[in-house]
Amino acid sequence: MKRLMIYFIYDKYGIVDDYIPYFLQSFKPFCEEICVVVNGLLTDKSKEILEANCNKLLVRENIGFDSGAYKHAIEHYGYEKIKEYDDLILANFTMFGPIFSPQEMFEKMDNSDCDFWGITEFPPVDSYFAGVKIDRHVQSYFIDFKKKILNSKDFVEYWKTLKTATNYQEAVAFHELRTTPYY
Repeated sequence: MKRLMIYFIYDKYGIVDDYIPYFLQSFKPFCEEICVVVNGLLTDKSKEILEANCNKLLVRENIGFDSGAYKHAIEHYGYEKIKEYDDLILANFTMFGPIFSPQEMFEKMDNSDCDFWGITEFPPVDSYFAGVKIDRHVQSYFIDFKKKILNSKDFVEYWKTLKTATNYQEAVAFHELRTTPYY
């Protein structure tokens, strides 16, 4: 399985906590390539830690939250390069763990007949974020897109039309709440 993981990090001081290299090391056996995208600052020590645990490190201005970082990395690779992968994982620093090897999870999902999946599903709530109703959706801290989506015009269109979030509510509304119904 040729899998690319794009992993997003933000820390206002540019510090990479110990759980981050642990996470990256745990997923490395299941990913052909790991690209870490940092929004904002990164200390020299943290840069060394990340470089030792990923194939590519992108440090960018702190704009657009996680979806801005994912979009930056996808455009850095290019849509044609992304099509070469069987899966694209978008994950971020808000996820701790894993508690056990991800092998069983990947074995099950590699054999499933779905186009994308995530670790948790958020239930519908009678509330809104930035004017968008919170319906049932896959949470955006870990989403795996399979080849069918990566090869689709819809994937390119999704990222090209993604609005840049300027606050947390927009970040959730423009990306997390959009992804599940979009695909």
